[in-house]
Amino acid sequence: MKKSVTLLGALTLMSSAAMADTFTVDVDVDVTLGETPLSLVQTAAMSFPQVKVDEATVVGADCHSSSSNGTGFDNRTATNANSLCPGLNGSESQVTFTGVPNAVISVTQGSTAQTTNGMRFTTNYNSAFTRTLSGTDGTTNVSMQGTITMVDKAAVSDGLLTFTYDVSAAYQ
Repeated sequence: MKKSVTLLGALTLMSSAAMADTFTVDVDVDVTLGETPLSLVQTAAMSFPQVKVDEATVVGADCHSSSSNGTGFDNRTATNANSLCPGLNGSESQVTFTGVPNAVISVTQGSTAQTTNGMRFTTNYNSAFTRTLSGTDGTTNVSMQGTITMVDKAAVSDGLLTFTYDVSAAYQ
């Protein structure tokens, strides 16, 4: 009991000698939001080799923009029956985004399936994701691939077909 009284007396003595004060600090804020726009440039266009349809070509035959098309839609060696461009190369789209170095951007890419003259165009990626721009030059590259699939042999005709796909981004 005597110990607790002594301790209580010591705490009372310390609290009467304690001091407190409030200090301030200044922070200079420089907002540059919106001063460096995010831009995009297509550095390589998506392309397909010429697609061909003959009597042997079956519905479902396809052609890819990003491969050698050595395999048909049925996972067998590509022929004029299971591929619209057997053994031929296409190329994927490349887009370069430029903005504030080290910034994180949200990218959305893709398209809805589009059918013209018995041919359907789809993109391999319909997605949203994030990328960090390079710390040195503020860039990042995004690629996109597509597929042409014959869906109605009776509707196929000669000529150039045009399809669209979207790529967009925004700072987070």
